[in-house]
Amino acid sequence: MEFQYRTYVNQYQRLVYSKALHMLGNSAEAEDACQEVYERLWKHISKVEDHHAKAWLLHVTGNVCIDQLRKRTDTQALDEELVCERSDGNPSNALANSQLSHWLTNALSKMKEPYKSLIQMAEIQQQSVKYIAQHLGLSENQVKVYGHRARQQLRALLQGVDL
Repeated sequence: MEFQYRTYVNQYQRLVYSKALHMLGNSAEAEDACQEVYERLWKHISKVEDHHAKAWLLHVTGNVCIDQLRKRTDTQALDEELVCERSDGNPSNALANSQLSHWLTNALSKMKEPYKSLIQMAEIQQQSVKYIAQHLGLSENQVKVYGHRARQQLRALLQGVDL
């Protein structure tokens, strides 16, 4: 079991790191992601078949990176970003923006993945479809379809809120 683990790590560590670095864009976060992938590999080594090891590792790497991207866009950062970007120094506007960010945060917390991440990346961070596709491991068409569905979900969740 330990030999098999070491074999997989030695054989695929560059590939796992490259995918993590590509998705996260940060070497420290990529190293953290690799560590998490290797922990999961150790935990599930008995279930990983030799001929599927590469695919399993890449799949887990993608999932770990998506989890890290979600953490990166936590709701507190969302609140601060929305209030700061939309506030023009007017106290009543700052209050209205604070309420808006509260409603958005509440609505986003009710959304499931990948819709939540898509809204955060596309609408709040203003990332391109290509960037989102690369970082979430989706095709550009999937990003467009899921983005449309995510906006519909968000609209439904905000229905009745006096914006």
